[in-house]
Parts: sequence; C-alpha cells; structure tokens
Amino acid sequence: MLQTYNRQNNYKPTDVFKGSVSLLLEIPFFMAAYQFLSHLQTLNGVKFGPISDLGKPDGLLIVFGVTINLLPILMTFINVIASAIYLKGFPLKTKIQLYGIATFFLLFLYTSPSGLVFYWTLNNVFSLVKNIFYKIRNPKKVLGILTSTIGGVCIILSVFFTKPRILLLLLGICFLLPLILSFVKKRLPNIKFEIKGKPNTKLFLLGCAFLAIFTGLFIPSTYISAAPQEYIDVTFFYNPLNYILSSLCMAIGFFLVWFSVFYWLANQKWKIIFEKLVWIISGCAVINYMFFGTKLGVISSAL
Repeated sequence: MLQTYNRQNNYKPTDVFKGSVSLLLEIPFFMAAYQFLSHLQTLNGVKFGPISDLGKPDGLLIVFGVTINLLPILMTFINVIASAIYLKGFPLKTKIQLYGIATFFLLFLYTSPSGLVFYWTLNNVFSLVKNIFYKIRNPKKVLGILTSTIGGVCIILSVFFTKPRILLLLLGICFLLPLILSFVKKRLPNIKFEIKGKPNTKLFLLGCAFLAIFTGLFIPSTYISAAPQEYIDVTFFYNPLNYILSSLCMAIGFFLVWFSVFYWLANQKWKIIFEKLVWIISGCAVINYMFFGTKLGVISSAL
C-alpha cells in the first residue's frame, strides 16, 4: 500500500536524501580548505590586525595566565546566531543537531591555525547575512536596491580612480544588471522567452566528457610533446605522464562530476540551458585553441 501511495504521488524513498545535498556539496570544499590552510607555510609569521601569526592559534585572550583562542569562540557564536535565525519554527530535534554541529566545529578547530579559523568565521558571517536576508519581507526588492546601490557607487568611483577605472565600471554595470533587466521587462511586458523541448542528459554528458578530454588530456599532452625537455629533470625524474594524469583527473572532476551535480539539481528549463551552454563553451574552447592559442610560448611544468 505504501509503495502504491508513493507511486501515485511520484515520490521515491531516495528523495529523503535531497535535503542533505547542500551539506554534501559543502564537505569537499571544507576538506580542501582545511587541508590547504592547515599546512600553508606562507601563513607562518604573517600578522593580520590583532592576530600576530595566522599560522598559529590566535591566543587573543589571556585570563589568569591561561591563553584562550578567541576566534573559534567568535566563529561558534556567529554560527549559533545564524542557526537560531534559520531554525525559527523548526522542531527541537533539528535545532539540537545544528547546535551540536556548531559545538563540534568549536572543538575541532579550536587549536587550528588562525588563518583557517578566520576563513571559517567569514563563512559563518556570510551564512548569518544570508539567513537574515531570507527572513525579511520582499527579499528580491531589497537585493535589487543593494545591488543597484553598489553598482552606482562603483560607477562613481570609476570617475575618480584612474587605474582600476575599467574594472570598477564593469563591476558597476554587472551590479546594475538586475535593475536594467527589470526596467526592460516592465517596458516590454509582451516579450516572453520560452524554452521548449525536453532535456537530453546524454547530450549534456557527451559535452562534459568532450570538455574534460579536450582540456585535461589533449591540450596538456600537446604542450608536453612540443617541449618535453621542460618536463624532465635528470636529477629528480618525474614521469611527464603524471602531469597529464593529474590534469585529466581535475578536468573530469570539474566538468563531469560538478557540472553533473548542478545539472541534476536544476529544473527542466535550466537543464536545457545547461546543455546548450556546454556545447557553446566546447565550441569557444576549440576555436580559441585552434586560432588564438598557437603562439603562447612554452608552458613550464611549474605552471
């Protein structure tokens, strides 16, 4: 009976995991950031504001001779506030889970380098701003006002600053795009952009596979074969094929894995858009390589 009811409502038992997709997407980035910032030698001895060394725990507070790392506590405090705003109206079980995660991060990152904790604190600040934004009325209108204000400030600054003028002007135009599009939509209400048809998953995956092979296998192997002496050190031999294998793995992860994740999360209209974009990017990549990427000199193994 339960199977029949699920089938009638187009529900699958695996749909229960869709709520955890956002957390699962964050885990690889957190692992990469943790590994990178925990062992980043360039942070050692670098001062940032009141933090004397980004490569060590901050030790900003000393109470009765005991050094207390203040940054992890601040990170947890911001995380708890963000969770409290987000969990308003949720059951107690869900609240306990998120507060437990916040406590886990406090214990896990308490003795970590302050550069890593500072990164994670900024991430929690972003979550706090996002949760506050979602709770206000008319978030689209508020977002439009904010982006328009930032765009106007960037354009005004481009008049006074000569060196980054083009960059500021481009940023200003980008931030003003929502206002421009809404203005055009009001002036031309009868124009509708409709995307017809059904998504073709095989076509999308074929385009992703082409980009992965083209950028991760074909281009690196072409450059290595053009100047193999740049990739061989007689004192420390490293097989040049390992460079190709590394670039191929990164290309597969970027184009096949991550593109597929966002394709799976998208609705039918955006899936069709993604399919077209993948092949447009493929065409641009081939044209760029054939006509504009032929006289760039030798790319060294360090790059």
